[in-house]
Amino acid sequence: MAVLARSGEQSRTSRRSVWMLAIAPIAAIALAVGAAFAADAVYAQRALPGMTVGGVEISSLEASAIRERLAAEIAAPWASSTVALVDGSRTWQTTNAALGIAPDLDAAVNAALVYGKSGSVLDRLGAWIDALRGQANVPFAMHAKGDALDQWVAAAARDTDRASVSGELRVGRSGLEVTQPALGREVDRAGTVAALLSADSLGDREVTLRVRASYPAVDASGFDEAYARAAAAVVPVTVRVEDRTFTENSTYLASLLAIDRVLAKPGELAAIPQDAIAPAVRYRYQVSLVNERVASWATALGVVLDHPGKSAKFSLNADRVPSIIPSESGVKVDQEKLRAMVLDELVRPAAGATRDLAAPAVVDASAFTTEQAKAR
Repeated sequence: MAVLARSGEQSRTSRRSVWMLAIAPIAAIALAVGAAFAADAVYAQRALPGMTVGGVEISSLEASAIRERLAAEIAAPWASSTVALVDGSRTWQTTNAALGIAPDLDAAVNAALVYGKSGSVLDRLGAWIDALRGQANVPFAMHAKGDALDQWVAAAARDTDRASVSGELRVGRSGLEVTQPALGREVDRAGTVAALLSADSLGDREVTLRVRASYPAVDASGFDEAYARAAAAVVPVTVRVEDRTFTENSTYLASLLAIDRVLAKPGELAAIPQDAIAPAVRYRYQVSLVNERVASWATALGVVLDHPGKSAKFSLNADRVPSIIPSESGVKVDQEKLRAMVLDELVRPAAGATRDLAAPAVVDASAFTTEQAKAR
């Protein structure tokens, strides 16, 4: 009987140990959950431990205490701090007080009290961890009184804004006339004001002026290629046929061009960046040589450069003795080939300040050769 009783007691002890091992993790989780709920209850109206607002420590403070500390440590020194707008090498500087910028204490207190008290359990746990590690810094919100801030930004905008310039190509009396395209600059006033009203810490600060690029109706992507063709076409050209040459000037060469500004189709031009200001309509230029004008020019070149063949002639000297003046072969410009060459070559980039073209030519045989004269 004693042995049986001892065995039963050992069995009950073993079962009790198993239950304790099973219940221990559940109890730990329950304690953690309970502690979390208790912490939430304790800090429902307090800032989390380790929190800061704009670098000012507000750990575990209630609303009234937070407001009092922020008023003393943020609002007072903030007014005398300087603020500078920076755009490249230019700077506009003043003080927060002059701009009417002051901390929004109500917003700061509210942001501090709600931090880490919403979202999922993991979100809230992460907020607690950040706070305890001293990494929960709430930036203090600002508000502006009066219109001093808007006027200051407007003054900076007047110094900075620049209208865009639309590219232009045209043929005038003096030849090719060009207006290079240029991007404009326009201050993002709302974005700049918003940046001035945000701050992560006390003290003097620099704020980059928010500037957006503005695009003209004809920008570089709708201009550069056409301009390169037009500029190449008006480079003075020297046309050679053997020992004969003729140089054409830029003004006349410009008259051979057809320049058109056409509506750009989707995808034809480079995309405008999302943060830039796009024009209502985009255009592009197209440049070509007018076939008929080039043909007329080739005909005129033929008049200048052709070297017609000379027929053989009979001559009598002083003694009335006949002789033969030999015939000479000439050279004649092949106008069709010259026209094709000009249409192709003139729109190619020139290697220098002038362009040389060797005109295609054919032999112009004499109508009455020396051999024919001798045969008579």
